[in-house]
Amino acid sequence: MKKQPYPITNLTGGLNVAVDPTFLEDKDSPEILEVLYDKGLLKKDFGKVALGTALLGTPIFLDAFYLTTGTSYVLAFTTTTAYKLNETLMEWEDITQGVILDTCESAWTASANVTATADATVYKVGTKSAKLVIAAAFTTGLAAYYNHATTADLTGCTEIHMWVYSTLALAAGDIEFYIDDTDACASPVENIAFPALTAGTWTRVTLTIATPAALGTVHSWGLNVVVDKGANTIYIDEIHGVKEFTGDEDNILFSATLSDTYVVTNGVDAIQKWTGSGLLADLAGSPPIAKTICSFQSRLITGGTTETGTAHPQRVRWSSAGTIETWSGGTSGYIDLVDTVDWVMHLKLLRGKCMVYKDYSIWELLYIGGTAVFKPELRVNGSGTLAPNTIVDRGETHVFYSDGNIIEFDGMHVSSIADKIVPLLYETGVKLISLATVGRATGLLLEEIQTYLLCFPEEELLFKYNFRTKSWVRYNSKPIYTLGYYYSAATLPLWSEMSTTWSTTVGSWAYRNLPANAPTTLLGWSTGQIYNDDRVTLSSDELVWVTKDFLFGHSHRLTEIRTVFRYGGFTLYYSTDGGLNYTSLGTFGYASDWTEGVKYLNISTQRIRFKITTSETRFELKWIEPWYVPRARSTSLTES
Repeated sequence: MKKQPYPITNLTGGLNVAVDPTFLEDKDSPEILEVLYDKGLLKKDFGKVALGTALLGTPIFLDAFYLTTGTSYVLAFTTTTAYKLNETLMEWEDITQGVILDTCESAWTASANVTATADATVYKVGTKSAKLVIAAAFTTGLAAYYNHATTADLTGCTEIHMWVYSTLALAAGDIEFYIDDTDACASPVENIAFPALTAGTWTRVTLTIATPAALGTVHSWGLNVVVDKGANTIYIDEIHGVKEFTGDEDNILFSATLSDTYVVTNGVDAIQKWTGSGLLADLAGSPPIAKTICSFQSRLITGGTTETGTAHPQRVRWSSAGTIETWSGGTSGYIDLVDTVDWVMHLKLLRGKCMVYKDYSIWELLYIGGTAVFKPELRVNGSGTLAPNTIVDRGETHVFYSDGNIIEFDGMHVSSIADKIVPLLYETGVKLISLATVGRATGLLLEEIQTYLLCFPEEELLFKYNFRTKSWVRYNSKPIYTLGYYYSAATLPLWSEMSTTWSTTVGSWAYRNLPANAPTTLLGWSTGQIYNDDRVTLSSDELVWVTKDFLFGHSHRLTEIRTVFRYGGFTLYYSTDGGLNYTSLGTFGYASDWTEGVKYLNISTQRIRFKITTSETRFELKWIEPWYVPRARSTSLTES
């Protein structure tokens, strides 16, 4: 018989582990990593580029704050610290609650054999840093100090944050930071050892204050050299006494904006506010400690509160109308959602309605006015969320992780979008996630490409769901703890600016460039580093795409496998035992334009699947096409 092709021209079905690979549709795959679906093509997804220096603590919340004047800020919160992005220096500035001790814009006072200046070349914040050139003859002792013009009160602070740069590598304890209530560090109240420092690198450091109560009238601070390292130059910038957040990775943050004030809570510390300048401060008016917050009907709404030390996990409490700092009297009040026994997890608006998410139910907070102000109505019983940070707003619906499933909720009804990957989320012996840490999961909607990102930090799992193709893709392990938005600063080139011919230009229409201000994705890793998926940076992570299992009634002869691709190269494998073992068919080289490639098999088998892998930065696949010679079925069957 003649050999026949089996063309698969639609590769966008995505990951499907809900059925045996022999029952998959041609477009589905039992294994996918680092794939992007674009205009019907299977492509290698983009890489990520570091944005600024790593932060102190684990990043657990990325957000944006918009003033009514049009000014906007990109914010990052870790388990300990708050930052805003300085878009001029492209660096994260510490805005944690506390006191700025020294901006380091002025020179310190140096000891003998030390030269102290305010350096305008090497700095991290503002326009200068405190530079200390330590000569070899100095040996040890107080290298330099700075006298405060008045006094600083650090009794409310728990740590000191600052930037430090040393031209030599320093071990932990080689240098110390002095804090004194007298001038010139004459009798230091605190001497705090610095951690190890890498040579020639700006490092954020956090120094724990031993006795904050003794630091009510700080007059001076300085640098003490404990171990003689010879000649060395040390730069110090922005010394900041801080009151760090006390939560951990389970105390996720939520925010709200009302009256040009940004409000943030983590469920264990006092609710804090920020207005676009200075540092965070506690919200006034004795608000409750709150697990979650939102802005609704000109009020700040809180959920899952702790009041005067007593937990009220089913409570929703609100401020008086038009203010975020009046919590008794006026139209302030509260209600306890006790008709379901679960606890309040999140408050999020949907089409102008305030939805209250609990562990296993969803309520609507109806505005009725009068003295009651709000009335709760149960909308869904049996579906809620243990991972409130996964909830995203699609405009008409919310999407979120819900007890082993991923749900879309329209305000009244819920439906699943995760049928193809539920075993990975829920089934015993198969699931990849732990319910013990599922509350740390986070989600993000990329509206312009209709994609939902879902990340489980402890398992280092990242999934993407494309609403257009209804397909899931899994990504290589990455320690992502939070997701957020940034924007593209790039502008598209004009034809007049092109310096090369069309044939030599790399790329394709609407593929690698985003218009200015188009949204991009921020990813916060457990290392403290924030990365930006700018849709430009290329990735060397391994792409994997596997076909379904082709199952024949009788053993067929597979003659060859053809692919149409560009960029790459890539390696092509086959397996005849359901993916337990793979045999390489060889590697295809780089192709600058669409190319048909072929690898010959000439094997007889009843079952086969194919796998493509590449770690090249760019790769696109249009279709894949096995060729085979059918074997005729026997006409003399014996009944058994």
